[in-house]
Amino acid sequence: MTFDLQSYLPFLFPPRGPNDISRLRKIGGFRGGCLVDSVAGEKISTVEMKDDNSNFAAVSSANSEAVRAKTEALKTLKLDDTMEDVLISYPDQYHIVRPLQSDEKVFLYVALDRKSANLDRARRKMKSIESQLGR
Repeated sequence: MTFDLQSYLPFLFPPRGPNDISRLRKIGGFRGGCLVDSVAGEKISTVEMKDDNSNFAAVSSANSEAVRAKTEALKTLKLDDTMEDVLISYPDQYHIVRPLQSDEKVFLYVALDRKSANLDRARRKMKSIESQLGR
């Protein structure tokens, strides 16, 4: 009997789709994350920790409201600028919302454990993952 590695490769290394955000798991302190359509307030893609019982559907909708409010604030202030990200900090967690540069109606959202997260690394990793979306 021979072993054909080629036939097992798709199972070992599944192809990544255009909305694959699984690399968010590599961010230090990762608790969960999703890609969200802020117009509909719905998740496009989700990556959650198995032991986390967060309600990402509700969080997606609430963060959609925050993105819309911050976008309106930019318009009201007549700032010729774009939103890079929004940081929400809690005693035990950081939440980062990053509108996509290619489509500001869609954003990446990640929840991190505050004790083990590094904000600078997390923001850079999110930017890197964003650059790979849609490919």
